[in-house]
Amino acid sequence: MNRRPAPLARHSACFSLLVGLALCVVSCEPENAADDARPAADLRPAEPPVEPPPVGAEAELLAVVDGDTIRVRYGGRDERVRYIGIDTPEVAHESWETSERFGDEATEANERLLGDGTLRLVFDVERRDRYGRLLAYVYVDDTMINEALLLGGFAQLLTIAPNVRFAERFRAAQQVARDAGRGLWAP
Repeated sequence: MNRRPAPLARHSACFSLLVGLALCVVSCEPENAADDARPAADLRPAEPPVEPPPVGAEAELLAVVDGDTIRVRYGGRDERVRYIGIDTPEVAHESWETSERFGDEATEANERLLGDGTLRLVFDVERRDRYGRLLAYVYVDDTMINEALLLGGFAQLLTIAPNVRFAERFRAAQQVARDAGRGLWAP
């Protein structure tokens, strides 16, 4: 004969289980839990930590070609470096007759941001483009030049897979420039 437990017995068993779990939780707290008590205002999520710049390869700046291309001494060779993730207006050169609107300003901004001396090149999935240029995120100290050009409105987003490491970060930087009406986004 199968008997169902009385309702009170079922509730007593559940109550006992819950009390046991509660005691376990209380006894499992660290001894100094009271020392960690913080006011409710301090329990807000902290700002996300600023990501330190990735480690890269040192290079010496030789020349600024335009807003998104430079020449460097890297690995004992003179190399052209094309910035990943951005595109700036063209400037006049041997294969481009006249500068595009804002091309000269983008080149000048690139020169100001780079200064002179040592740079850091950070690579993504592909190291070279079809023209043989190195593809890199270029840093001076902790400043990523690619992103700085976007923030200033001197460049626009150019995402080409598989080099998409900072694509979302770049999209946000371009939006900041657009919203502020900077450079290319000025009325």
